[in-house]
Amino acid sequence: MPSIDSGPGNSSGTVRLRHVHRKASSDGKVRTAYRRVRPDGTEFRRPLPDAPESSDDFLAAYRRAEDEWRRELAARAMGTPDPRTVAGAIHEWERTPEFTGREKGTRTHYHRHGHGMFGREFGHLTMRSIDWEFVERHRTVYADTRRVSTWNEIRKVMRMVTRRWMRLNRGVIDENPWEETARLKTIIRPGEEQNRPWPPEVIEAVFRAATPEFRALLMCYLFTGQRGSDVTRFGDAAVTYDPARRLLTFVQQKTRRQMDLPVPETLHCILTGADGASALVTPRGKRWNTGNAQETLRTLLTNLGLPRYTLQGLRSTVATELAHLGFGELVLMAQGGWKDSRAVQPYLRGAKQRRLLAPVPAVLEAHFQPILRVAEIGANEKRAAGLTGRAAAKAGVEGRARDRRRNAP
Repeated sequence: MPSIDSGPGNSSGTVRLRHVHRKASSDGKVRTAYRRVRPDGTEFRRPLPDAPESSDDFLAAYRRAEDEWRRELAARAMGTPDPRTVAGAIHEWERTPEFTGREKGTRTHYHRHGHGMFGREFGHLTMRSIDWEFVERHRTVYADTRRVSTWNEIRKVMRMVTRRWMRLNRGVIDENPWEETARLKTIIRPGEEQNRPWPPEVIEAVFRAATPEFRALLMCYLFTGQRGSDVTRFGDAAVTYDPARRLLTFVQQKTRRQMDLPVPETLHCILTGADGASALVTPRGKRWNTGNAQETLRTLLTNLGLPRYTLQGLRSTVATELAHLGFGELVLMAQGGWKDSRAVQPYLRGAKQRRLLAPVPAVLEAHFQPILRVAEIGANEKRAAGLTGRAAAKAGVEGRARDRRRNAP
Protein backbone atom coordinates (compact mmCIF):
# COMPACT_ATOMS: atom_id res chain seq x y z
CA MET A 1 0.00 0.00 0.00
CA PRO A 2 1.21 3.57 -0.67
CA SER A 3 2.65 5.51 2.27
CA ILE A 4 0.19 8.12 3.53
CA ASP A 5 0.48 11.15 5.76
CA SER A 6 -2.42 12.30 7.93
CA GLY A 7 -0.39 13.67 10.82
CA PRO A 8 -0.08 17.12 12.38
CA GLY A 9 1.53 18.59 9.26
CA ASN A 10 -1.60 17.84 7.30
CA SER A 11 -3.91 20.55 8.65
CA SER A 12 -6.56 20.02 5.99
CA GLY A 13 -7.53 16.70 7.55
CA THR A 14 -7.32 14.90 4.21
CA VAL A 15 -5.13 11.85 3.62
CA ARG A 16 -2.02 12.73 1.60
CA LEU A 17 0.55 10.51 0.00
CA ARG A 18 3.79 10.92 1.92
CA HIS A 19 6.37 11.03 -0.86
CA VAL A 20 4.67 13.31 -3.38
CA HIS A 21 6.85 16.29 -4.26
CA ARG A 22 5.74 19.34 -6.24
CA LYS A 23 8.13 21.81 -7.83
CA ALA A 24 7.54 24.79 -10.09
CA SER A 25 9.55 24.68 -13.31
CA SER A 26 10.95 27.57 -15.34
CA ASP A 27 7.84 27.67 -17.55
CA GLY A 28 5.64 28.25 -14.51
CA LYS A 29 4.09 24.81 -14.47
CA VAL A 30 4.08 22.72 -11.32
CA ARG A 31 5.66 19.30 -11.81
CA THR A 32 4.54 16.43 -9.57
CA ALA A 33 6.87 13.54 -8.78
CA TYR A 34 7.47 10.65 -6.42
CA ARG A 35 10.64 11.59 -4.51
CA ARG A 36 12.91 9.67 -2.16
CA VAL A 37 16.50 10.25 -1.03
CA ARG A 38 19.05 7.47 -1.46
CA PRO A 39 21.58 6.63 1.27
CA ASP A 40 24.29 8.41 -0.75
CA GLY A 41 22.24 11.62 -0.83
CA THR A 42 21.11 11.43 -4.45
CA GLU A 43 17.46 11.70 -5.36
CA PHE A 44 15.16 9.00 -6.64
CA ARG A 45 12.47 10.79 -8.63
CA ARG A 46 9.68 9.48 -10.84
CA PRO A 47 7.11 11.74 -12.56
CA LEU A 48 3.48 11.47 -11.50
CA PRO A 49 0.42 12.42 -13.60
CA ASP A 50 -1.20 15.85 -13.31
CA ALA A 51 -4.31 14.53 -11.61
CA PRO A 52 -5.93 14.56 -8.15
CA GLU A 53 -4.11 12.38 -5.63
CA SER A 54 -7.23 10.37 -5.00
CA SER A 55 -7.69 9.45 -8.67
CA ASP A 56 -7.04 5.91 -9.85
CA ASP A 57 -4.43 7.01 -12.39
CA PHE A 58 -2.45 8.95 -9.79
CA LEU A 59 -2.58 6.15 -7.22
CA ALA A 60 -1.53 3.56 -9.82
CA ALA A 61 1.47 5.68 -10.88
CA TYR A 62 2.39 6.25 -7.21
CA ARG A 63 2.32 2.51 -6.52
CA ARG A 64 4.51 1.79 -9.55
CA ALA A 65 7.07 4.36 -8.40
CA GLU A 66 7.00 2.97 -4.85
CA ASP A 67 7.51 -0.58 -6.12
CA GLU A 68 10.45 0.58 -8.26
CA TRP A 69 11.98 2.29 -5.22
CA ARG A 70 11.61 -0.86 -3.16
CA ARG A 71 13.21 -2.98 -5.88
CA GLU A 72 16.13 -0.56 -6.09
CA LEU A 73 16.66 -0.78 -2.34
CA ALA A 74 16.48 -4.56 -2.52
CA ALA A 75 19.03 -4.65 -5.34
CA ARG A 76 21.41 -2.46 -3.34
CA ALA A 77 20.95 -4.71 -0.32
CA MET A 78 21.72 -7.83 -2.36
CA GLY A 79 24.92 -6.18 -3.66
CA THR A 80 26.28 -5.27 -0.21
CA PRO A 81 24.24 -7.40 2.16
CA ASP A 82 23.80 -6.38 5.79
CA PRO A 83 23.61 -9.49 8.04
CA ARG A 84 20.48 -8.06 9.67
CA THR A 85 18.57 -7.92 6.37
CA VAL A 86 16.84 -10.54 4.26
CA ALA A 87 19.59 -10.16 1.65
CA GLY A 88 22.28 -10.76 4.25
CA ALA A 89 20.51 -13.80 5.67
CA ILE A 90 20.14 -15.37 2.22
CA HIS A 91 23.74 -14.52 1.33
CA GLU A 92 25.09 -16.15 4.49
CA TRP A 93 22.87 -19.22 4.15
CA GLU A 94 24.13 -19.83 0.60
CA ARG A 95 27.66 -20.14 2.05
CA THR A 96 26.72 -22.95 4.46
CA PRO A 97 27.17 -26.71 3.82
CA GLU A 98 23.37 -27.01 3.91
CA PHE A 99 23.36 -25.15 0.59
CA THR A 100 26.78 -25.84 -0.96
CA GLY A 101 26.50 -29.58 -0.30
CA ARG A 102 23.47 -29.93 -2.56
CA GLU A 103 23.48 -30.84 -6.24
CA LYS A 104 24.08 -28.07 -8.77
CA GLY A 105 20.52 -28.15 -10.07
CA THR A 106 19.11 -27.87 -6.56
CA ARG A 107 21.44 -24.98 -5.71
CA THR A 108 20.37 -23.13 -8.85
CA HIS A 109 16.71 -23.75 -8.03
CA TYR A 110 17.04 -22.51 -4.43
CA HIS A 111 19.09 -19.47 -5.47
CA ARG A 112 16.49 -18.49 -8.06
CA HIS A 113 13.63 -18.55 -5.56
CA GLY A 114 15.49 -17.15 -2.54
CA HIS A 115 17.94 -14.60 -3.93
CA GLY A 116 16.34 -14.04 -7.32
CA MET A 117 12.66 -13.76 -6.38
CA PHE A 118 12.13 -12.99 -2.70
CA GLY A 119 15.47 -11.30 -2.09
CA ARG A 120 15.24 -9.14 -5.20
CA GLU A 121 11.99 -7.62 -3.93
CA PHE A 122 12.43 -7.62 -0.15
CA GLY A 123 16.20 -7.96 0.37
CA HIS A 124 16.40 -4.51 1.99
CA LEU A 125 13.98 -5.42 4.80
CA THR A 126 15.29 -6.55 8.16
CA MET A 127 14.69 -10.14 9.19
CA ARG A 128 12.92 -8.84 12.28
CA SER A 129 10.29 -7.13 10.10
CA ILE A 130 9.28 -10.39 8.37
CA ASP A 131 6.51 -11.49 10.73
CA TRP A 132 3.61 -13.87 10.30
CA GLU A 133 1.27 -11.15 9.02
CA PHE A 134 3.79 -10.18 6.32
CA VAL A 135 4.25 -13.77 5.17
CA GLU A 136 0.53 -14.54 5.25
CA ARG A 137 -0.30 -11.40 3.27
CA HIS A 138 2.10 -12.33 0.49
CA ARG A 139 0.92 -15.93 0.57
CA THR A 140 -2.56 -14.61 -0.27
CA VAL A 141 -1.16 -12.55 -3.15
CA TYR A 142 0.54 -15.59 -4.66
CA ALA A 143 -2.62 -17.67 -4.22
CA ASP A 144 -4.78 -15.01 -5.91
CA THR A 145 -2.38 -14.80 -8.86
CA ARG A 146 -2.21 -18.63 -9.12
CA ARG A 147 1.54 -18.80 -8.51
CA VAL A 148 1.14 -21.69 -6.10
CA SER A 149 4.33 -23.60 -6.92
CA THR A 150 6.44 -20.43 -6.83
CA TRP A 151 5.15 -19.56 -3.38
CA ASN A 152 5.77 -23.05 -2.03
CA GLU A 153 9.38 -22.96 -3.25
CA ILE A 154 9.99 -19.48 -1.80
CA ARG A 155 8.51 -20.65 1.50
CA LYS A 156 10.77 -23.73 1.53
CA VAL A 157 13.91 -21.68 0.96
CA MET A 158 13.05 -18.87 3.37
CA ARG A 159 12.09 -21.36 6.07
CA MET A 160 15.64 -22.76 5.96
CA VAL A 161 17.18 -19.28 5.75
CA THR A 162 15.19 -18.02 8.73
CA ARG A 163 15.84 -21.16 10.77
CA ARG A 164 19.59 -20.62 10.47
CA TRP A 165 19.34 -16.86 11.13
CA MET A 166 17.33 -17.50 14.30
CA ARG A 167 20.02 -19.86 15.61
CA LEU A 168 22.66 -17.16 15.07
CA ASN A 169 20.50 -14.35 16.49
CA ARG A 170 18.71 -15.94 19.41
CA GLY A 171 15.94 -13.92 20.98
CA VAL A 172 15.46 -11.49 18.08
CA ILE A 173 12.61 -13.49 16.57
CA ASP A 174 10.46 -15.70 18.77
CA GLU A 175 9.02 -17.93 16.04
CA ASN A 176 9.83 -18.72 12.44
CA PRO A 177 6.94 -17.16 10.47
CA TRP A 178 7.61 -19.43 7.50
CA GLU A 179 7.08 -22.48 9.71
CA GLU A 180 3.77 -21.09 10.93
CA THR A 181 2.45 -20.44 7.41
CA ALA A 182 1.08 -23.42 5.51
CA ARG A 183 1.93 -24.44 1.99
CA LEU A 184 -0.52 -23.58 -0.76
CA LYS A 185 -2.33 -26.66 -1.96
CA THR A 186 -1.70 -27.54 -5.58
CA ILE A 187 -4.87 -28.77 -7.27
CA ILE A 188 -4.07 -30.82 -10.36
CA ARG A 189 -7.00 -32.29 -12.24
CA PRO A 190 -6.60 -35.73 -13.84
CA GLY A 191 -4.95 -35.40 -17.23
CA GLU A 192 -3.42 -31.98 -16.42
CA GLU A 193 -0.21 -33.16 -14.78
CA GLN A 194 2.66 -31.23 -16.31
CA ASN A 195 4.94 -34.20 -17.03
CA ARG A 196 2.39 -36.98 -17.25
CA PRO A 197 3.23 -40.14 -19.24
CA TRP A 198 2.39 -40.24 -22.93
CA PRO A 199 -0.37 -42.70 -23.90
CA PRO A 200 0.34 -45.06 -26.86
CA GLU A 201 -1.87 -43.13 -29.28
CA VAL A 202 0.05 -39.88 -28.60
CA ILE A 203 3.42 -41.62 -29.06
CA GLU A 204 2.21 -43.07 -32.36
CA ALA A 205 0.85 -39.76 -33.68
CA VAL A 206 3.89 -37.69 -32.68
CA PHE A 207 6.46 -40.16 -34.02
CA ARG A 208 4.57 -40.43 -37.30
CA ALA A 209 4.43 -36.65 -37.83
CA ALA A 210 7.93 -35.79 -36.55
CA THR A 211 10.82 -35.06 -38.90
CA PRO A 212 13.58 -37.71 -39.00
CA GLU A 213 15.84 -35.42 -36.96
CA PHE A 214 13.24 -34.85 -34.24
CA ARG A 215 12.26 -38.52 -34.31
CA ALA A 216 15.87 -39.47 -33.58
CA LEU A 217 15.84 -37.19 -30.55
CA LEU A 218 12.54 -38.65 -29.33
CA MET A 219 14.02 -42.16 -29.70
CA CYS A 220 16.82 -41.18 -27.32
CA TYR A 221 14.27 -39.98 -24.78
CA LEU A 222 12.12 -43.08 -25.13
CA PHE A 223 14.89 -45.71 -25.01
CA THR A 224 16.92 -44.16 -22.17
CA GLY A 225 14.37 -42.42 -19.93
CA GLN A 226 16.82 -39.60 -19.21
CA ARG A 227 16.32 -35.88 -18.61
CA GLY A 228 16.47 -33.46 -21.53
CA SER A 229 19.67 -31.88 -20.22
CA ASP A 230 21.36 -35.26 -20.70
CA VAL A 231 19.64 -36.48 -23.87
CA THR A 232 20.58 -33.37 -25.85
CA ARG A 233 24.26 -34.02 -24.98
CA PHE A 234 24.35 -37.47 -26.60
CA GLY A 235 27.13 -37.26 -29.18
CA ASP A 236 29.21 -34.77 -27.19
CA ALA A 237 32.75 -35.56 -26.13
CA ALA A 238 31.51 -35.80 -22.52
CA VAL A 239 29.15 -38.63 -23.55
CA THR A 240 30.85 -41.78 -24.83
CA TYR A 241 29.24 -44.66 -26.69
CA ASP A 242 30.91 -48.02 -27.04
CA PRO A 243 29.42 -49.68 -30.19
CA ALA A 244 30.99 -53.04 -29.42
CA ARG A 245 29.35 -53.31 -25.99
CA ARG A 246 26.45 -51.03 -26.94
CA LEU A 247 27.00 -49.06 -23.77
CA LEU A 248 26.24 -45.36 -23.35
CA THR A 249 28.34 -43.70 -20.63
CA PHE A 250 27.83 -40.19 -19.25
CA VAL A 251 27.41 -38.18 -16.04
CA GLN A 252 23.94 -36.81 -15.29
CA GLN A 253 23.89 -33.03 -15.31
CA LYS A 254 21.49 -32.68 -12.39
CA THR A 255 22.70 -35.37 -9.98
CA ARG A 256 26.32 -35.80 -11.19
CA ARG A 257 25.70 -39.55 -11.16
CA GLN A 258 27.72 -41.83 -13.44
CA MET A 259 25.41 -43.66 -15.84
CA ASP A 260 26.22 -46.77 -17.92
CA LEU A 261 23.17 -47.55 -20.04
CA PRO A 262 22.85 -50.52 -22.42
CA VAL A 263 21.02 -49.44 -25.59
CA PRO A 264 18.76 -51.37 -28.00
CA GLU A 265 19.37 -51.87 -31.72
CA THR A 266 17.23 -48.86 -32.71
CA LEU A 267 19.21 -46.46 -30.56
CA HIS A 268 22.50 -48.11 -31.59
CA CYS A 269 21.81 -47.14 -35.21
CA ILE A 270 21.16 -43.51 -34.20
CA LEU A 271 24.25 -43.18 -32.02
CA THR A 272 26.56 -44.70 -34.63
CA GLY A 273 25.09 -42.75 -37.53
CA ALA A 274 27.28 -39.67 -37.06
CA ASP A 275 30.75 -39.26 -38.54
CA GLY A 276 32.41 -37.94 -35.41
CA ALA A 277 29.75 -35.27 -34.78
CA SER A 278 26.50 -35.44 -32.89
CA ALA A 279 23.74 -37.39 -34.57
CA LEU A 280 21.21 -35.22 -32.75
CA VAL A 281 20.80 -32.09 -34.84
CA THR A 282 17.79 -30.11 -36.03
CA PRO A 283 16.69 -30.14 -39.70
CA ARG A 284 18.78 -26.96 -40.07
CA GLY A 285 21.89 -28.66 -38.73
CA LYS A 286 21.87 -26.94 -35.32
CA ARG A 287 22.28 -28.70 -32.00
CA TRP A 288 19.18 -29.68 -30.11
CA ASN A 289 18.66 -28.19 -26.67
CA THR A 290 15.79 -28.43 -24.20
CA GLY A 291 14.38 -25.11 -25.45
CA ASN A 292 14.12 -25.73 -29.19
CA ALA A 293 13.18 -29.37 -28.62
CA GLN A 294 10.22 -28.50 -26.39
CA GLU A 295 9.17 -25.73 -28.80
CA THR A 296 9.23 -28.23 -31.68
CA LEU A 297 7.08 -30.64 -29.66
CA ARG A 298 4.64 -27.86 -28.73
CA THR A 299 4.18 -26.87 -32.38
CA LEU A 300 3.78 -30.49 -33.41
CA LEU A 301 1.09 -31.17 -30.80
CA THR A 302 -0.79 -28.01 -31.78
CA ASN A 303 -0.79 -28.99 -35.46
CA LEU A 304 -2.03 -32.48 -34.54
CA GLY A 305 -4.78 -31.09 -32.32
CA LEU A 306 -3.40 -32.92 -29.27
CA PRO A 307 -3.28 -31.62 -25.67
CA ARG A 308 -0.05 -30.47 -24.06
CA TYR A 309 2.64 -33.04 -23.33
CA THR A 310 6.30 -32.50 -22.43
CA LEU A 311 9.57 -34.17 -23.28
CA GLN A 312 10.07 -34.77 -19.55
CA GLY A 313 6.83 -36.75 -19.79
CA LEU A 314 8.70 -39.33 -21.89
CA ARG A 315 10.94 -39.93 -18.87
CA SER A 316 7.78 -40.61 -16.85
CA THR A 317 6.52 -42.84 -19.66
CA VAL A 318 9.63 -45.04 -19.51
CA ALA A 319 9.45 -45.42 -15.72
CA THR A 320 5.72 -46.15 -15.76
CA GLU A 321 5.94 -48.74 -18.54
CA LEU A 322 8.88 -50.50 -16.89
CA ALA A 323 6.87 -50.75 -13.67
CA HIS A 324 3.86 -52.18 -15.52
CA LEU A 325 6.12 -54.67 -17.25
CA GLY A 326 7.04 -56.06 -13.85
CA PHE A 327 10.39 -54.40 -13.14
CA GLY A 328 10.98 -53.43 -9.54
CA GLU A 329 12.18 -50.40 -7.64
CA LEU A 330 15.91 -51.07 -8.07
CA VAL A 331 15.64 -51.35 -11.85
CA LEU A 332 13.71 -48.07 -12.12
CA MET A 333 16.26 -46.29 -9.92
CA ALA A 334 19.16 -47.63 -11.99
CA GLN A 335 17.56 -46.76 -15.34
CA GLY A 336 16.47 -43.25 -14.38
CA GLY A 337 19.44 -42.40 -12.18
CA TRP A 338 17.36 -41.72 -9.07
CA LYS A 339 19.17 -41.93 -5.74
CA ASP A 340 16.10 -42.00 -3.51
CA SER A 341 13.53 -44.79 -3.70
CA ARG A 342 10.78 -42.28 -2.90
CA ALA A 343 11.25 -40.75 -6.36
CA VAL A 344 10.09 -43.93 -8.11
CA GLN A 345 7.11 -44.71 -5.88
CA PRO A 346 4.58 -42.75 -8.02
CA TYR A 347 5.50 -44.90 -11.03
CA LEU A 348 5.26 -48.15 -9.08
CA ARG A 349 1.93 -47.34 -7.45
CA GLY A 350 -0.27 -48.09 -10.46
CA ALA A 351 1.70 -51.18 -11.39
CA LYS A 352 1.46 -52.57 -7.85
CA GLN A 353 -2.28 -52.01 -7.82
CA ARG A 354 -2.64 -53.78 -11.17
CA ARG A 355 -0.61 -56.80 -9.99
CA LEU A 356 -2.46 -56.99 -6.67
CA LEU A 357 -5.88 -56.86 -8.34
CA ALA A 358 -5.07 -59.19 -11.24
CA PRO A 359 -6.71 -62.31 -9.63
CA VAL A 360 -9.71 -60.43 -8.22
CA PRO A 361 -12.04 -60.52 -11.30
CA ALA A 362 -11.79 -64.32 -11.60
CA VAL A 363 -12.44 -64.78 -7.87
CA LEU A 364 -15.47 -62.49 -7.92
CA GLU A 365 -16.87 -64.26 -10.96
CA ALA A 366 -16.41 -67.69 -9.39
CA HIS A 367 -18.05 -66.51 -6.17
CA PHE A 368 -21.18 -64.92 -7.63
CA GLN A 369 -21.69 -67.04 -10.74
CA PRO A 370 -23.67 -69.85 -8.97
CA ILE A 371 -26.09 -67.28 -7.54
CA LEU A 372 -26.52 -65.61 -10.91
CA ARG A 373 -27.16 -68.96 -12.65
CA VAL A 374 -30.02 -69.71 -10.27
CA ALA A 375 -31.42 -66.23 -10.81
CA GLU A 376 -31.38 -66.71 -14.58
CA ILE A 377 -33.81 -69.65 -14.30
CA GLY A 378 -37.19 -68.15 -15.17
CA ALA A 379 -35.76 -64.65 -15.12
CA ASN A 380 -37.81 -61.74 -16.48
CA GLU A 381 -37.00 -61.10 -20.17
CA LYS A 382 -39.34 -58.11 -20.63
CA ARG A 383 -38.31 -54.46 -20.72
CA ALA A 384 -40.39 -53.67 -17.59
CA ALA A 385 -39.71 -55.29 -14.24
CA GLY A 386 -43.43 -55.54 -13.42
CA LEU A 387 -42.88 -54.19 -9.92
CA THR A 388 -42.64 -50.47 -10.69
CA GLY A 389 -44.04 -47.90 -13.11
CA ARG A 390 -46.98 -48.56 -15.46
CA ALA A 391 -46.69 -52.33 -15.14
CA ALA A 392 -47.16 -52.02 -11.38
CA ALA A 393 -50.15 -49.69 -11.83
CA LYS A 394 -51.88 -52.23 -14.09
CA ALA A 395 -51.27 -54.90 -11.47
CA GLY A 396 -52.89 -52.70 -8.82
CA VAL A 397 -49.68 -52.11 -6.88
CA GLU A 398 -49.81 -48.76 -5.09
CA GLY A 399 -46.60 -46.95 -4.20
CA ARG A 400 -45.98 -44.37 -1.47
CA ALA A 401 -46.61 -41.40 -3.76
CA ARG A 402 -50.17 -42.61 -4.48
CA ASP A 403 -50.74 -43.17 -0.78
CA ARG A 404 -49.62 -39.62 0.00
CA ARG A 405 -51.93 -38.12 -2.61
CA ARG A 406 -54.89 -40.11 -1.32
CA ASN A 407 -54.29 -39.15 2.31
CA ALA A 408 -53.58 -35.46 1.57
CA PRO A 409 -56.09 -33.09 3.30
